[in-house]
Order: sequence, then C-alpha cells, then structure tokens
Amino acid sequence: LLPSIIELLIIFFMSFHLKYPMELGYLLWQHIELGKADITEGHITTHNFFSYLPTKQIKRSSWLSDDMFYLLYTIGKYKAIIIVKLLVLVFLFTAPFYMFGENASMYTLILPIYILLILPGTALRPGLFALLVFLLFIYGLYKNNTVLMGILVLLWSFVHGTYILGTLIFLLYIAFNLRSTIKSGILKIWPLIFAILPLFLPHSSLAIFTHLYKQSFLLKGFEEWLPIKFVSFHGVVFLLYIFLWIYAVVKKRNLGWAIYGGILLILGLRFRRFIPFFAISGMPIIMSLKIHFMDGIEYMIKETMQYPLYIMLFCVYFILRTPGFSTYFKKQSHPYGCETLLKSLEDGKNILTLQAWVPYLYFSTHGRHHFAIDATLTQEDTYIKTYFDFLAFKGDCESELRTLKPDYVLLPRSYYKKIGIFCERCLKIEHQTPHCVIWRNKCTYR
Repeated sequence: LLPSIIELLIIFFMSFHLKYPMELGYLLWQHIELGKADITEGHITTHNFFSYLPTKQIKRSSWLSDDMFYLLYTIGKYKAIIIVKLLVLVFLFTAPFYMFGENASMYTLILPIYILLILPGTALRPGLFALLVFLLFIYGLYKNNTVLMGILVLLWSFVHGTYILGTLIFLLYIAFNLRSTIKSGILKIWPLIFAILPLFLPHSSLAIFTHLYKQSFLLKGFEEWLPIKFVSFHGVVFLLYIFLWIYAVVKKRNLGWAIYGGILLILGLRFRRFIPFFAISGMPIIMSLKIHFMDGIEYMIKETMQYPLYIMLFCVYFILRTPGFSTYFKKQSHPYGCETLLKSLEDGKNILTLQAWVPYLYFSTHGRHHFAIDATLTQEDTYIKTYFDFLAFKGDCESELRTLKPDYVLLPRSYYKKIGIFCERCLKIEHQTPHCVIWRNKCTYR
C-alpha cells in the first residue's frame, strides 16, 4: 500500500528540509565537544574549556542531549545525527494524528501550518529533543496521566532548559484539578515531585533565564530570542494558527487548555523560540474540531494513515542515496574555510572571533586554540560587554583589546574596512581568504 496524501506531504517537507539544511546551526559542534568531555571524563563537565578568559561554570541543563550528539557522531558522523533527527521529525509530524483523536479532516487542514511552525525549532540542538519530550508530555496531559507527565519533566530537565515550562504546566494542572486530585489522594499528586525536583538540581536552568533577564542586551544578537515579525511569511502562518487555536478554545470552552496554550502563546509572541511549543500545545484542542466540508476524504486518509513506517523507510533511503552526502555538511560548515587560518598558527593562541564561530573553530582545530567570548557566554559581564562594543566599533579599540587580550582577531571579510579604520594602529593583517581575515594584535602586550 502507498503512503497517504498526508504522508507524502510530510516526505516532501522532509526531503526539502534535509536537502537544504540551513538550520545546521553553529551550536552543534559545541554540543558534540561538551558531550565528548562528559563521556571521556565520566561526569557532567561544567568547566568552560573553549575560552581563555575567566569564566563561570556552564549550566548544563542539556547534558543528556550533548552526550547523545557525541555518541551519534562517534557512531556515524553527521549521517547518524541527521537520520535520528529525521526520525524525531517524522514522529513530531505524524504522532499528533494518533495521539489526539485521529481526526483526519482536521489533521489534513492543520498539518502544513503545524509543520511550518515546528521546523524553525528543529535545528541540530537540544531543542529538537525538547520538542519530542514536550509532545509526549502534552499527550500525558491530554490523557490525565500524571505519572507520565512527572517522569517526562524529569527527563526533559536533562535534555533542555525549557523543562521549566513542564513544571509550570504540571502545577497549573494540579490546581485546575484540585478536587479530583484530593479525592484520588497521593496516587495522583506524587509525580509532582519529579516535576519540581529539577528546579533544585545543580544543572537547573533557572540561573540561565535569570541571567538573561538581567542582561537583556545578550538577547539582541540571537534571532530566536527576538519577537516574530507578523509581516513575514512565518508571521502570517503563526497568526493563522493563533486564530484557529482561539476558535477551538472558545468552541470547546476548556479553561485548562486555554491557560496552558495562553502562557506559551505569550512566550511565543515575545520570544520566537517558544512558537513550536505553542504549536504542539494547541494540537489536542484543535484536533477536536470537526471540519464538515472535508468529511468526504476522511475515510480515505484514515485508512492509509496506518502505515507511518513507509515514511521512515523512504526518508532513510533518501538520505543514504543522496549524492555527496558525506561531504555536503563540511561544505556548509560555518565559518567554512576559516579554520585553515587557525591551523597555520602555532598551537595555544588566544583568538578573538564571533562567538557564533567558536564551536566550529574549536571542533575543527581539535582544541588547539582558545577563544575570548564563546557561545556559552559564561564570561564575566565586563568581558562580554567589551566584546559587543568591539564588534560594534564603539569605544576605544586599544583599550578593548587590552581587556580581551587576544593574540589574533579572526572576523568575516565584511569587517575588513571598518576594522581597518577602527583598529589600524593595533591590528596587522596576517592572512586572509575570500571569506575571512585574521589580524595579529600588536597592542595588547605593548
């Protein structure tokens, strides 16, 4: 039997998404390196070994994801990581149909919107696994299974820092169902311990969010922490989903699901990284709607939706047969080619570069050099602010270089002219490629 229309639609999105994996992201290499440190040292690494500056401990709320990325990489390099990602995506896109009522007509209508909202949150980062756990958590909420919810929040706390959402929703669920909870006694409330416990563990992400709230300037350089623009295509799709969710909430008059989704909606409006979580949380109540004009095709779709295995087999085959798969991701690496400049230097140099570049540069040079500000942003605030001022050409270049103390500065070629004006007295070009330039710092130790 052939896959259904919906499954073919999913395969189309999957193949497009994997053929142009622009979401590969700069953090994958950081997670691989942190996972490697965990496995080789036998404990959760909290020391920042990327930077030469004084740093605080890294809050590792995603240590399990890091370890999984490293193990997958050792098993099958990028191919293994992408195949696992594909299986996670297939589950995210097909499971809601089976979990929330098998409403084929509504699922057919909502699926393209749902996919477009989920995709931006599925980069090769711990957030991918967080979405998987969150979908299972929402299923536990839908089935009133507090044991499943509690265990998943605890697991979630090892996967990604957003587990705080699970703790909050669990507490609200207990409050909304207080009468039935009291009647059922300890049997229904004890899993709450699993949901609250992560808040007191050493890897709690509360400290991370508190720090980001106090130092809001750190968020400006990260697109995922910015509000969504509703004039964009993605913004219009988000609005469509919001209107459909509001209609479902009003029609079903379910206060609990309105509150759960409302919290995630507010977060999604402020920070676009929470939009995929809102999209998942809205599926149970949206899937309960009936779209009568599509009833004619419901039987046909429902009969063929029982073969999701076809999706997995087709997509795995697609990956394995893609020409040049083994070298594709190297060509897409960011910053491609700049690691050759670092490999030409003596080992043990201190490098000032974009913090987004550090994970790949550290990974590709096998830790031969260390960097000023890296993607963990665990340096003292003085260093971080000096770093941002330097890249914005604010203040005094020589003073900033004396603070950050790099031996070399490596930046995209687009900085070439401005750096020449801003730091002409301190920086001397050492090497350059069509993509990046490396300068030797003459001022730090003068």
